[in-house]
Amino acid sequence: MTLIEGGEKMVKNNIRKIFTGAIIFLFIATVLIPISTAFELEKDSNKSTKDPPVILDFVWKLSGSKQEGWTITFLLHCYDETSGMDRVEFSLDDELQHIDDSPPTPYEWILEDPFDIPDWKTKIIKATAFDKAGNSDFAEIPASEITVKSRFILINHIISDFSFYKILQHIINLYL
Repeated sequence: MTLIEGGEKMVKNNIRKIFTGAIIFLFIATVLIPISTAFELEKDSNKSTKDPPVILDFVWKLSGSKQEGWTITFLLHCYDETSGMDRVEFSLDDELQHIDDSPPTPYEWILEDPFDIPDWKTKIIKATAFDKAGNSDFAEIPASEITVKSRFILINHIISDFSFYKILQHIINLYL
């Protein structure tokens, strides 16, 4: 065998290997990749029905006075793109207090005279959002947080009753 014949044979073997590799690559690219993508799409579509609702915000607002009585309005902003929202359940220390099933968001619960509840400072307010597929998620607010912030709101109410404060506030608003 001459050097030229050996080179030709090596080139033919390399061409066969390249051709075989190309066929295997085309098989993988045209058959196996689309099959695995279809499985992943099916897996994702099953997963989406198990996604819980998305809770954006759980806030509270204090209103009223000592004479009129205090109320706290709890608002839960949430959504579920897959199956849609079903309801939100509000509870106080895991004891159901109110169900709001009237979309759209925000879901609301008005608690009257919260400071008259025994051991109010130790309570936990919980809002659980349910979608139509039965999935849920929750958010909590400790009542101690409300109590501390309520003192500042109460002080602001008392100060706002002073006419000096109102005049000062008016002057500040004029110059700012």
